Amino acid sequence: MREAYIDSVEALIHSVKQLGCGFGEGARIAVINAAAHSFFKTFNAVMIHSFFPRYTDLKKSGFNAAASIEGQGEFDGGVIFAGKDQKRNLYDLFLLISSVKDRGEIALVSPNGLGGKTFMKNARPVLGGAEEFFKKKHRVLIAKNDKGFLADDLCDQYRSFGDLKELEDSLFTRAGIFSSKKIDDGSKLLIETMRHEPCRGAAADFGSGNGYLSFELLKRFGDIESISLFEADYNALAVSKINIKDNRANFIWSDITTLERDEKFDIIVSNPPFHSGAQTDISLGKQFIHSAYNSLKRNGVFYVVANVKLPYEKIVQSLFDRWIAMAEKDGYKVLKATRS
Repeated sequence: MREAYIDSVEALIHSVKQLGCGFGEGARIAVINAAAHSFFKTFNAVMIHSFFPRYTDLKKSGFNAAASIEGQGEFDGGVIFAGKDQKRNLYDLFLLISSVKDRGEIALVSPNGLGGKTFMKNARPVLGGAEEFFKKKHRVLIAKNDKGFLADDLCDQYRSFGDLKELEDSLFTRAGIFSSKKIDDGSKLLIETMRHEPCRGAAADFGSGNGYLSFELLKRFGDIESISLFEADYNALAVSKINIKDNRANFIWSDITTLERDEKFDIIVSNPPFHSGAQTDISLGKQFIHSAYNSLKRNGVFYVVANVKLPYEKIVQSLFDRWIAMAEKDGYKVLKATRS
């Protein structure tokens, strides 16, 4: 992941030199989907990342970090390091055009493997006079901002990609977050499997996404006294706050894999991620299971749903004295483990 980001920055540096342009030393720039790199030390950069581990890395490296570009004021220029969700990329482009001054420099950087060609094709019509470069399997587009494009119908379409999308049960989602098109089938199976469980006391939702699991638990179990939603994606957590209006809910932007809290729970539910970027990474789920074990009270119960191909049983067995496989359906499984 770190090497891929270095390639992205080097592609940007190469393109800036080729074009003979730059933001200017001390320029106030926004860097969306940023990671720590010395190139940005020469600017008054606001380094933006919605993923909590990246945000904390930026802080530790001495950068001015933010979770969102919204509310950050006007910039002299800006950069987007594109992600894999095209709609989110185009919404970020709308936000950048809105936030960068007229004639300010805008640079877009995207790996070919994440749909760089498509992103640049869609970005060109709202960035007049753009120059495109190719380096280290990346595409880079550099242009002078023209706020006049904000009145364009296409730019308005890109703005709409940030709108909330209604799912079933009056729940909402948004481009770029987990379950951006529908409620995850694994999460549905977990709720269905728990319907007769004695859920009460203090609960937690590890990797809560748009809040679906917590929403359902609060709706179904009146004996739940509180539920803490832990989510690393700032944008997903923001949506969960819209979905859940129950005052028993607490929302915590954090990294479960490095969680250090004294608070303990009677129940923890989780549908943990198993991708890091585009790669399958089962260590994420294992770290979630470790954190759940450490966060449970005595006789506390952990419910986890996962793809049937993910080998979580071994680590569950190594940590918990009691555990069972509760359900398996449509390529998902639900495990229940109790801490003694």
